[in-house]
Amino acid sequence: MSIAGSSWGDALTRAHQQAEIRQAFDRYAAKLLHPPLSSLQSESRAGLPHGLLDALKRLFDLKD
Repeated sequence: MSIAGSSWGDALTRAHQQAEIRQAFDRYAAKLLHPPLSSLQSESRAGLPHGLLDALKRLFDLKD
């Protein structure tokens, strides 16, 4: 195999590894955010979720 072929294969391997790492972090973020988002949805169905909205605003430094 030539050096160019080797570099191409290495680049594909790195790209694949980066894609797997990105996917793992996306899954972790989704898993981390699922409980608070589910709670917010449940509270919004039950009425106005002012307490949860205020907590989310403070946690994520959100502005009105």
